[in-house]
Amino acid sequence: MQEMLFYLLFHSTKELHINSIAIFLRSYFRHIKIQDIKRTLETDSKYIQTAEDRWQITDLSYFVANQSIKDTSFVITDIETTGPIMGKDKVIEIAAQKVKDGQLIDSFSMLVNPEQRIPTNIQKLTHITDADVAGAATIHEVILLFSEFVKGSVFVAHNSKFDFLFLNHVLKQEDLPYLDPYIEICTFRLARKLLPNVRSCGIKGLSKHFEYPLINRHRAMPDVEAAAFYLQQFLKKLADKQIKTLHELIQFQRDTGINHTLRKKEKRAF
Repeated sequence: MQEMLFYLLFHSTKELHINSIAIFLRSYFRHIKIQDIKRTLETDSKYIQTAEDRWQITDLSYFVANQSIKDTSFVITDIETTGPIMGKDKVIEIAAQKVKDGQLIDSFSMLVNPEQRIPTNIQKLTHITDADVAGAATIHEVILLFSEFVKGSVFVAHNSKFDFLFLNHVLKQEDLPYLDPYIEICTFRLARKLLPNVRSCGIKGLSKHFEYPLINRHRAMPDVEAAAFYLQQFLKKLADKQIKTLHELIQFQRDTGINHTLRKKEKRAF
């Protein structure tokens, strides 16, 4: 619940009433109680109450300094998993590239032994087999190495909601701190805002738009390399719009679609 609560308020373009928050969270956690949500909001310094029963994320400086984008290191990340369900499905591959001012600083790539069979459909999609991961390290080892790799850099992914929340959930399961800084940039959301005429903003759709040679799709590192390329194109476009600091980038990517989705959920609820 905590990960989804943060995601909602971090990306919302306005403060939200507790009832709206509850409606959103109940689409993921059916029986969650408003008093439990309130307790989390009241005891977590990431959130501030702006009026009676209205909440928003605290100032961005709480999470990360407002430095220039050129001085910011980004860690573009992709994971492959046995399925989409946090707490049930397992990570089988993590890859990342650390980039600063358009320059590659370091790379991270590890297969992960999920300690269970990889479903046939996932093996066909990723071409990662049970034999490939049999001798790999477990998530207990890999997630610790990855969290150290990311530390001090800004997490980036294409459709980052999945990767960011999944990895932080794993960290929580392992009794480790969340990613630091606890923020994420999504190249998919940036694409939707910066390329409104591009119908498909997925990895494959953007590869056609940018004429980027996408090879070995649905393996972590090729997807990371593609997302890193897209990020650089988007940062150039943002610089043209005079968006040059990290806080401006975060504000720009905030999703009005979340508020639109909430309005629809509220209509159905009442």
